[in-house]
Amino acid sequence: MISLVSYLIGLMLILIALKHISDYVKDKKIFTYALYSASVFILAIIIVFSMLMSIISILMSPLRLLETILNISSFTLGIVTSLFIVWILIIISSAFLKLSFDKISRSLKIDLFSITALLYLIGAILIIFVIGSIFIFVAQILQTIAFFSIKF
Repeated sequence: MISLVSYLIGLMLILIALKHISDYVKDKKIFTYALYSASVFILAIIIVFSMLMSIISILMSPLRLLETILNISSFTLGIVTSLFIVWILIIISSAFLKLSFDKISRSLKIDLFSITALLYLIGAILIIFVIGSIFIFVAQILQTIAFFSIKF
């Protein structure tokens, strides 16, 4: 829970930085795309959280647990469908982030933003094969380096 809160605080700080960059280069789409990306990502987090809460409530209630065991196929289908929707939302979020970072890359002439955006998108696509998390981790490191390489 604490890591989720710290992640959301970091997301807000990045949005603030992107708003300042957007104002500096006078391109409002940079912030707009980033805001879309963050909104879709938060929606994915809400879906995962609600799915986990429903699983916990099923495990806490013996009667519901028995019903779930008897209807395991519908329970499994519900989980798989939810995870698929979350995966699609993460890909959409990464696509909006790519649009935003590509605009920053062109405006500030820092190619590291484009590379970061591409790694985020590849990581989002491959997240179902655990290797995507490595791409996202590398993208986060490059994102930090890209922000520190901005010279106004």
